[in-house]
Amino acid sequence: MNAFVASAYRRFGPLVERLGPDDDDLQMRLVRADISLLASAFRASVWLASLVAAAAGALVGLAIAALIGADAAWPYFVIPVVIGASLAGASHVAATLWVDNRAKERGRDIDENLPHGIYYMLALAHAGLPPREIWASLSDAPVFGSLAVEAMRIRRDLQLFGHDLLTALREAQKRTPSERFAEFLQGAVSTFQSGIELETYLTQKARQYSREDGERQKKDLETMSVMAEAFLVVVVAAPLFLIILLTVMAINQGPKVLGFGYLLSLVVVPIAQLTLGGIVKSLNPRVWS
Repeated sequence: MNAFVASAYRRFGPLVERLGPDDDDLQMRLVRADISLLASAFRASVWLASLVAAAAGALVGLAIAALIGADAAWPYFVIPVVIGASLAGASHVAATLWVDNRAKERGRDIDENLPHGIYYMLALAHAGLPPREIWASLSDAPVFGSLAVEAMRIRRDLQLFGHDLLTALREAQKRTPSERFAEFLQGAVSTFQSGIELETYLTQKARQYSREDGERQKKDLETMSVMAEAFLVVVVAAPLFLIILLTVMAINQGPKVLGFGYLLSLVVVPIAQLTLGGIVKSLNPRVWS
């Protein structure tokens, strides 16, 4: 717990614990996002951040009112209140979105590493290691990213909390942000309950995920191909055509039409590049990480 969170909890913690609703839901979202905070401490931090943002917004509002040079008194009240309230609300929304986005990123990371992790577990199962040792070994392999963190939590439940393997897997299924990993854990629980060998189950899932990943990668390549064609048309070919057209028009009608050319070169093209780049990044965030 850093100094900001500690300060926020000292000031707002007791009030948050009395008034804060849905703490169980928020706590699970924090766990899925791998944020090591109690729900009450996180809410207190958001309250303090919103208060700081409101104060900063009020100061900015006063400065704007002073720059405007308003003669009446109401701008010195209304502008700071509007800007301060807006920044406070934006801070609260941003904190909520940050938690959910972090959980989604962890879910994507688990999904990406799960096929490789299953092959790793399959190799250990072939070597004769028991399931407890397999999860422990997976938790010690940071190359698997968030999947190793999930395995570390299973290992903690087994060794520190004294849970049996089925209970630990069920708890992991509840808290993981990855639906794919939750489905894998559910299948593992059913496998242990039915007496099927873990090695058999891992072999089936490895083949399934390898097939699914091949299909997904093929789909991603097709999407990237379409985006590359769109980039060439929207950002390269169309601006070049318009620039040539504007140049010809400027020769005939004078330099006034060049204003649109400046707008195209300095505003439209950069915005189009950033937009298409953001779309490509959202389609395959792992390539950019």
